[in-house]
Amino acid sequence: KSGANGVIARYEGAAELYHNGNLKFATTSQGIDVTGHSELDNVNVSGTSTFGGAVNIDRGSASDIALVVNTTSTTNACRIGFNESGTRKGEIAYSHDNDLLELIGMSGNGISLITNGYGNERVRITSAGDVGIGVTTPNTKLDVRGGSILVDAFNTSGDHGIFFRAGFIPSSNPYNVSILAYDHSGANKDGLSINAYDGVSFCTGSNTRNQRVLIDQNGKFLVGIHTTS
Repeated sequence: KSGANGVIARYEGAAELYHNGNLKFATTSQGIDVTGHSELDNVNVSGTSTFGGAVNIDRGSASDIALVVNTTSTTNACRIGFNESGTRKGEIAYSHDNDLLELIGMSGNGISLITNGYGNERVRITSAGDVGIGVTTPNTKLDVRGGSILVDAFNTSGDHGIFFRAGFIPSSNPYNVSILAYDHSGANKDGLSINAYDGVSFCTGSNTRNQRVLIDQNGKFLVGIHTTS
């Protein structure tokens, strides 16, 4: 009834709590249904729970963990899913098999990293795996717009820089195809070592490869010609 407060309990049925004639709390065969604002000191959820509004976790001045997802599984993954009209669009998951925290965009969806409020996207990872920094539609595996890329190899030991072939890295064949910071004088790595097994060429022209100079694999310096044979 309108304005009525009270509890209705049925034998082998639901218990219901009304406030001002409105059902606020009811037991069901699946658990409990709560309508409206609820405040709880501690909540342990086992199974599936549905929340129709925002969930606010107020820890006051506490600085420890506010939300924990526990699992005893040692395979597959434990996930938090995000659905749109019943279709899974993304997940935050911990993979037990790979021992990784995963951000997952589903079926054509990418991932973006945003700082300093909405609309300030800093990094985009597309569904194809291309990474954009300062751009939302990267055209290559790494597309950087509006800034510089720093590879700091100055105060390092060994060979460090940019490598252009998988497996040809500082620990294995570093000079086959790479650009490295290099110490020519015995003081600091203030020089560049441009390395290529099949030679190094210098080209000019707009949207075309016009080779002007070639240093071949035997050290010959060729200007205006491509080969000595």
